[in-house]
Amino acid sequence: MKAPTFLEQANGISGYYRNHVEGGAGEEEYRIGLEMAQLWLDLMESENPDLQRVECLLVTLVENKDFGGSAWFDLSLGVRAWARFQISQGLIPPEFIKYVSRL
Repeated sequence: MKAPTFLEQANGISGYYRNHVEGGAGEEEYRIGLEMAQLWLDLMESENPDLQRVECLLVTLVENKDFGGSAWFDLSLGVRAWARFQISQGLIPPEFIKYVSRL
């Protein structure tokens, strides 16, 4: 079994949060989780991701890292790995490591 790609991982996490939000889960964690998973998907699908949106994603995950649950943990780990890869390829600034290292 191969590991999921970043895109597959983000789609799965987005679906999890979407199901909870549409099912009436009122917790802020689900709404923010859905927004961040969707933002991550949007950034991956963009040829030239907006750096302010990348920073927003990273900052929001850091600021809410105390949210519980495996989906939030998976989202943070996935974004962390994706951002490290983006930095290594020179696609996002190396200064963003200050956020990545806190996820």
